[in-house]
Amino acid sequence: ADAVAPEDTPLTEDEAEELRGLIKELPAANRTAFLDRYRSQYGLGPSAKVAYAITTHGHRKFIQDIMPEFI
Repeated sequence: ADAVAPEDTPLTEDEAEELRGLIKELPAANRTAFLDRYRSQYGLGPSAKVAYAITTHGHRKFIQDIMPEFI
């Protein structure tokens, strides 16, 4: 079996929930911009639910890296 790259390692439900909570706390306009950036980064459609697309450590790193721009 191929080893899973660290960034592709699945998040626990608690880890994913924590990230969803951080996103929910953003001011509304910033949250919209953040979600648009996330969708763009991962090739999601404009109406895709980002909450269900936060699944890996790579996603967490991306969120943590860009979050300061949106607070």
